[in-house]
Amino acid sequence: MGESTSWKYFYQSVSPESEWKTVDFDDSEWLEGKGKMGYRVAEVESETNAGFNTILDFGEDPNNKYMRAYFRSTFEISDKSKLKELIVNMVYDDGYIFYLNGKEIRRQKVAENLNEGEEYADPHSNDDPDEFSISLEDVVNGKNVVAIMVCQNTLTSSDLTLKLSMKAEKNEEEGVVKDERKIFAADLADDVHLEAVFEEYKCEDMIEDYSVLVLNEVAPSNDSSTNIIDEYGVHSDWFEIYNSGEDTLDLAGLYLSDDEANLGKSLIPFTHPDSTKIAPKGFVRFWADNATYRGVLHADFKLSNTDPTGLFLSVNCGSQLSEVASFKYNNLPQNASLGYLEEGSDLVTFDNTIFKENDSVVFISCATPGASNILCQEEKTIVVDEPITESEVQIYPNPTESDLNIRSTSDKILSVQIYDGMGRLLLEKKEEGEEVQVDMDRLATGTYYLQILTSKEVLQRKVIKL
Repeated sequence: MGESTSWKYFYQSVSPESEWKTVDFDDSEWLEGKGKMGYRVAEVESETNAGFNTILDFGEDPNNKYMRAYFRSTFEISDKSKLKELIVNMVYDDGYIFYLNGKEIRRQKVAENLNEGEEYADPHSNDDPDEFSISLEDVVNGKNVVAIMVCQNTLTSSDLTLKLSMKAEKNEEEGVVKDERKIFAADLADDVHLEAVFEEYKCEDMIEDYSVLVLNEVAPSNDSSTNIIDEYGVHSDWFEIYNSGEDTLDLAGLYLSDDEANLGKSLIPFTHPDSTKIAPKGFVRFWADNATYRGVLHADFKLSNTDPTGLFLSVNCGSQLSEVASFKYNNLPQNASLGYLEEGSDLVTFDNTIFKENDSVVFISCATPGASNILCQEEKTIVVDEPITESEVQIYPNPTESDLNIRSTSDKILSVQIYDGMGRLLLEKKEEGEEVQVDMDRLATGTYYLQILTSKEVLQRKVIKL
């Protein structure tokens, strides 16, 4: 069962018949949808219900939402004697009870002493992850029925979530070495023809190809006092990878770790190449939150600022992992990051303190995740809407409400790209000339990062959209 498996569901002000969780229950009148299922009422309109494949209707009164949602789905087992166990991974909000073939297998945050139809979650949760195994004693050959009740904490709860995947652990065959790395996973709607192409790729060539990657900056203590958040609004620790080469590289298949003795902690999946590809002189930021279920740019470990061990990027060469980049750091101030000010420079601590100053400008060492590390400028006098010159390129107005002008005083501009904080390309304008104007009107308020290609060099700058 994958995260986008189809489910039958019932979500109303009343409860279904008590047999809803049994194998033979007729759910033909229930609605049908694909996971992830639920809803989210957000303060920002664009974030409401973001990420859900099936949105549940909680009723007309947002202060009197339905308390319980019921879900049913099936899976087939041909020969359970070849299996070791089933592994279930869930994300839920606020609590749930999981049944398999009519038998309760697991419950989270729902008390056992509640009458049927009166269940509720206590305490509340916020898209909590959960992993558990199912014994083969509870599985049958043929059709198996999964039934889940998801409960709210209160009638006014702002969200409800069910996301589930299940995999079978097979018995190991004698003499066979099992590779448990998850390389690719997908739910197919139709038959697909796949053709395997085998090419010799020597280890030394692979290591050389990835040697241009640099662990460029690390922030092991990012908290809620910063404006650096992931796509879920969480202030997680983060680090970034920089591509110093001339070719686009895909990070998928590489390994990340905070432990030099265990380089294979976190595999970068192959499932979203639009997120894992890194352009020449480009950056990709990863979140060190031990929450890979949140996306491919989330690592399966957390960083330590009290007992730092470092960061390591490795490639799998046959049966051995070979390190292609590493980054060692000591204790840093809260919310500070450590990184390279420019390619090949010494490491600098970016902690929002004065790095240097002149008569009119104070240069602040500030973190710029997803872009080249720069010294942020603060005018000593009143800021006016005039061009700010950096490395013979003028960017104004900055901050901007709509149009952003980029002017080169020394050489021709070839293209301008705008990235978000996760390193995703949002806008690109290819227009040769000494001055280029980019319309940022459709972008949301926030901080963005420019990559400016001129006839001589590639520059990165930060811009604020009002």
